[in-house]
Amino acid sequence: MKQQRKDKNDKIKDLTEQLHQGIKTLFESDRYKDYLRTMAKFHNYSFNNSLLIWSQRPDATAVAGYRTWQTRFQRRVNPGAKGIMIIEPAPREKTVRELVQDALGNPVTGPDGEELTREVRKTYPGFKVGYVFAYEDTTGKPLPSLVTTLDKEPDNCSILLNTLQKISPVPIHFTDFKGSAYGYYDLEKREIVVKADLPPAHKLKTAVHEVSHCLLHDRIAGLDREANRREMEVSAESVAFVVCSYLGLDTGEYSFGYIGGWSAGQELAELQQKMEVIRTAANAIITGMEQASMLQHIGPNPPEQQRKHGGGISVRRR
Repeated sequence: MKQQRKDKNDKIKDLTEQLHQGIKTLFESDRYKDYLRTMAKFHNYSFNNSLLIWSQRPDATAVAGYRTWQTRFQRRVNPGAKGIMIIEPAPREKTVRELVQDALGNPVTGPDGEELTREVRKTYPGFKVGYVFAYEDTTGKPLPSLVTTLDKEPDNCSILLNTLQKISPVPIHFTDFKGSAYGYYDLEKREIVVKADLPPAHKLKTAVHEVSHCLLHDRIAGLDREANRREMEVSAESVAFVVCSYLGLDTGEYSFGYIGGWSAGQELAELQQKMEVIRTAANAIITGMEQASMLQHIGPNPPEQQRKHGGGISVRRR
């Protein structure tokens, strides 16, 4: 048992070191773009696990656990396929004795004057090494396509933009306004404005960028509301790149003039925190659009009850 625990701890230590090295490599090179593409494919995985998947199997288009492939997707892992190591939570319970306290937090004593104790079950955080397998190493039923792939045709962009409007926490307006910006999120009015005359694909990208600002930088509920202006723009554009990549639109040529050099002068922990915030926001938008596309009417004139805002995207502050 002790040897197994030592082996597990060694594996987790190795993975942690791999993560730190991966983060350094990511931000000390031009590989940020490649990583964000990976994040688009694995948007529901944490930053750490996305990075581990990317570093071990950069060509993977989808991953899942051995049984998940079988039970949820009706696919089987090919014999001899190599698993991709990830870190999974493994909380453990333990019975401990603790002092009995009154409502004010003072120890309670018994008739003999001794402090009373009681047994309680407590849960302690822990982690273990888990394995997932790439889609390319499985055979069986094709994966379902939950979101229409963007082919840059105006009608298709309109469908996706309509879906984004449904799940946006704030209203999105399309109008003409002065200035060089393509869109903006008004922090005071809590509304998004996008230039109406943009090409359909760029209009969609801009709307995603501004929804990202709302999720990240809203003064009340923003996931990263203390960010400075430079961090705000880069984070929002990173989220937009991830979401649009997932939808089939590669905005890299535009996005990465925006993002270059962001890591300069940043500490490793700060970078990691920003990446988890970016992943959380991107996952919220993608998941919201998936659910809306499956459960709601999609079209140019949604029913009136579906025009409400704020119910389609759910994020939690960490």
